[in-house]
Formats: sequence, structure tokens, C-alpha cells
Amino acid sequence: MDFGSKDIISTLPEPLICQILSCLPTKEAALTSLLSKKWRYLFAFTPNLEFDYSSVYLHIEEGKAKKDEIHRMFTDFVDRVLALQANSTPNKFSFKCGPDVDPVCVIRWILTVLERGICWNLFFDKVVLITFR
Repeated sequence: MDFGSKDIISTLPEPLICQILSCLPTKEAALTSLLSKKWRYLFAFTPNLEFDYSSVYLHIEEGKAKKDEIHRMFTDFVDRVLALQANSTPNKFSFKCGPDVDPVCVIRWILTVLERGICWNLFFDKVVLITFR
């Protein structure tokens, strides 16, 4: 069977593509949005959300301005993915963060997935402790 240069994957139904993307970390699933317009936002509809700040943080060059920019981009990415999901219920929400992540954002993300009734797994690594006064 010779398929030549045909794009067979894009002919799959969107729910099946989402299921395939759910096997990837969210960052890698998001990179698939570059493949075609049809795939642009599909990564956001996967039931398993994994955000790992350390995978971004390790590649930051020295300099506070650069770190602040990367931090803002990461925060915006998590916010955007959760917004794109609207009210869908995630099966898994895994979040690994460093001490630089704004605790207010972390609380907002936790509340968002809890309000949506997360099905299976809620995992946080290096959660920032917050003191209320």
C-alpha cells in the first residue's frame, strides 16, 4: 500500500487525534499545532494536562528580564490552555513548578480544575506555600 506523501493522520477524526495527543506532555502536544490549521487548538482538548515549568526554566539564559519573560509566557500558556478547555473535565492535571511561579496563579489553576471536577489525578510538585495575613 503506497500512500506517497498523503497526510493520513489529518484525516483521522478529531476525538482520535485528541486521544493520541493526550499521550504526550502538554508542551509537546502544543507543538503539534504547528502541523496544520486543523490541529491548531486540538492539544487543549486532551484530557491529560501536564505542565512542567522546569522544562522551560532550565533553558533560561541568565538575566532577570529573560526569566521574567519566560515566567510570564509559561503562566500565559497555562491560562490559555485552561481557557480553551472551557468547562471540560480533565482526567489528569499535573503541575511541576519552581519557586518563581506566582502563588496566586497556582491557586487559580487548582481551583479551576477542582471546579471542573477532575476525574482521576491531581499532582503538584514543589507547590509554593502561601501565607495569608
